[in-house]
This record gives sequence, structure tokens and C-alpha cells, in this order.
Amino acid sequence: MCRPQTCLPCPAPHIQGKTNYEKYKKGGLPDRPPFFSFDSEGSKLWKGASFLGRANEYYIKSYQAETIRVDEKDIAGYASLLKIEEINRPFMAGVICLYNKGYSELCFLPDGENWTLFAIYNDKDEIVEWYIDITKKNALDEDGNPYCDDLYIDAVLMPDGTLLILDEDDLKNALDRGDISNADFELAYRVLYELKNKGILNTAYMSTLCARLKLLF
Repeated sequence: MCRPQTCLPCPAPHIQGKTNYEKYKKGGLPDRPPFFSFDSEGSKLWKGASFLGRANEYYIKSYQAETIRVDEKDIAGYASLLKIEEINRPFMAGVICLYNKGYSELCFLPDGENWTLFAIYNDKDEIVEWYIDITKKNALDEDGNPYCDDLYIDAVLMPDGTLLILDEDDLKNALDRGDISNADFELAYRVLYELKNKGILNTAYMSTLCARLKLLF
């Protein structure tokens, strides 16, 4: 599949990836976002930290979740596995269902990195998508709970290898509002480019990483 290029500001030159989430999903954005609120113009609003192992109660009625420390030879950080038992309503992104009964969400916060992975699996344990948040930091709060501070721009990797770059307008709007600094803005694009350049944003890497993480639960 031919994919358009998205031009990135310095220091990143170019990264391949679709930027029109609505066209790919063939049905528009979700009826309500999973981690953030939107203003009247559809821009993501800053909501601070996102914690591992916690469910969005707008969609999820009951669930089981476990959070663990990961200290493997070449991967370290925190991971959580959330298994959905009952829902209040499905979470739909166009024709793609992201949350439903029997679905699960594997999350990984790598140490010393500026990204967080959310891998969504359906009720047959098949991957639906890998959602990568670019983050200002991955850290622990005072009680030792792992969390990340989101930097608006995200990447979605689909099972067929299609790469979606999301929320670039939200990142720019956050900069214009003063919610983030110029350094944060540049960090977001630099991290995104590095993930692509290092081969992290591909199905082989994500499949292997998630398979290893799931074995730890």
C-alpha cells in the first residue's frame, strides 16, 4: 500500500504514515475519546497523567487488571493487562471496535523512554491495533503507581502494517495555548521519528514485544 509522507519540523526530516484517521477508520473518530476530553472544535484537552491498569468507566463496567514490573534482558519498565468483563457501551473508532466484552488491553511504559504502548486485543485474542502515545515522561507517582504524561501526538499501527499519525493539530494547538513548551513540541516529533527510524513502529517488533510481555502475566 502506498502511504503518503508527513513532513515533520526539525529535527526530524520525514516520516511515512497516514494522517487522516477518519478516512482510514471509515466512520470518523470515536464517540468519546478513551483518555482525553475534546473542546468544541475537536482539539484534545490536556488532562495530565494516564495511569496503568485503570479503565475508562464511560465504556467499561467491570474488568480485571494486573500491573507488574518488567526487568527482562532487553526490556524494562512497567506493564499492565486489563481484561474487560462487562461494558457500558462499545468503544468504536468508525467500523473498528476497540473496547467490548472479552476484549483486553496490554499496556507498557518503558523505562527512560518517551512513549507508551497500548495494545488492543479482541475477544479471540487477536490484535486490533497498537496505539503508541508520545509522552513527556514515564514515571511513578508518590505511591509508586506508574503513569505517563501525554504529549498529544500519537501513532497507531494496524495489523496490516498501516501506520497512522494522529493529533498533530492538537499538538500545535497545545503549543499555541501555552499548554506545552517549544521543547515539548520538538520532543514529540523527535521521539516519533526515532521510533520509526529504529524499527519500533512495525508489526514484527510490536508482535514480538507484546508476546513476551503477555507471557509475564
